[in-house]
Amino acid sequence: QAAQTLSCLPPSELERTAVQICKMLVSKTGCYSPEEIARQISTSKEERETINAEGQGMEKANQAVNCLSHMYKEAARGKVSADDFGAVLPAATGLSAETCAVLARVYRQKCAILLSSEKVQSVLSIGKLVAFDWKLSIATESSACAKLNTPSVTLQFTVADPNGQAQKHSVEMTVAEFEVFATKVSDMHAVMETL
Repeated sequence: QAAQTLSCLPPSELERTAVQICKMLVSKTGCYSPEEIARQISTSKEERETINAEGQGMEKANQAVNCLSHMYKEAARGKVSADDFGAVLPAATGLSAETCAVLARVYRQKCAILLSSEKVQSVLSIGKLVAFDWKLSIATESSACAKLNTPSVTLQFTVADPNGQAQKHSVEMTVAEFEVFATKVSDMHAVMETL
């Protein structure tokens, strides 16, 4: 779906958005307008008018931006040359030829900065999840309340940093909070499947 959205954008808007994403990767500054992207991919006047009121099209716009960001981050992480990026993009993404040409042109312009930027490398060198554990517990009482009977979920993530050092991070939440968290993880998984 993100590929369809990117292919629907006019070349000038796609290029502007791609340049903004590259700026954000290099300096962690810059911005993009999901509302503008949503307007550009809207097919009718009625759709354009309901974007701000109801948020229609915003999810597609955010998916498109996340897709672009992912493509450029992965290319920088893999130190992909501009020529290779342009050659692989059409087959790997299913994007239209015109869209691929715009994205390859932006990558060619920003390639040297993306590949050499220490900030980009620090953004890309996030830790790796090496273990995940969870437990369900019930708090029966405390010094302030004699009868709690409140269930909670504790998640423990073991993350290895780029140097190989493992650190454990724990998060405790109510069952309701965990259900929201689990739904968001499922949503993220669904989006990742579309990339």
